[in-house]
Amino acid sequence: MKKLRGLLLLFLVCGFCQTAFAFGLVLDGSLNEWGVTPGPWGAGSDWVPIAGIHYAVEDYQPGTAGGFVNPGYGGQTYDVEAMYATRDSNNLYFAVVTGFPSAGYGGFLASPIAIDFGSNGSYEYGIDVVGAEAGNLSKPQSWTNGVNNWGYPVSMVNPTLVLNPALPNLVYNNAYYGGSDHYVIEGFMPLSAFGSDWRDVYTMHWTMQCGNDFINLGVIPEPASMLLFGFGLAGAFIRRRKLS
Repeated sequence: MKKLRGLLLLFLVCGFCQTAFAFGLVLDGSLNEWGVTPGPWGAGSDWVPIAGIHYAVEDYQPGTAGGFVNPGYGGQTYDVEAMYATRDSNNLYFAVVTGFPSAGYGGFLASPIAIDFGSNGSYEYGIDVVGAEAGNLSKPQSWTNGVNNWGYPVSMVNPTLVLNPALPNLVYNNAYYGGSDHYVIEGFMPLSAFGSDWRDVYTMHWTMQCGNDFINLGVIPEPASMLLFGFGLAGAFIRRRKLS
């Protein structure tokens, strides 16, 4: 029994250590602290971030017939290439890599980042990324699905402002990143702004108003997985003692 208590304590400590780290975000529209180095049109790109960061990658490859960016078309300009997220005890940090400029293109603007706590399709919050509202957190009554109507949120309907930060908490760089055709949305949001809605399991979504391309990032925290693994080992240990 003493060994069992020690084993459980070890995994609880490991889970706490992974949750409590602080992420050194620099709001400069680059991805240096994320450990990501995108190259022009995917050439020489390294989309894998440093350990502890959740990510999703869906990069357009040049030469694809008609500029297909999956699910829509438009080539690099409308491409949504990658999304990243992590948190510490105070903030949720996020970044998006896209070929879509901050000023918009083709009469369309960038959509808010939508957040779905519990990953049940509800998308309770939106973070504005352009204009005077950039960095604001709102709660919409619902979402529109955009011109292409892929069934994912594009624009907030009747949003209620939750947080208008006094200091900048988001940047959308307005020049090619690293000399290549990538733009970066980078920011953070205090966990306290989400109140009781916060869940460690969540989905983040981003697109532009036309919805030519989009990306979804589903997050399931590793500490929880480690604890489940630890409890599994503990259960196996108990079973083994009973059998012996």
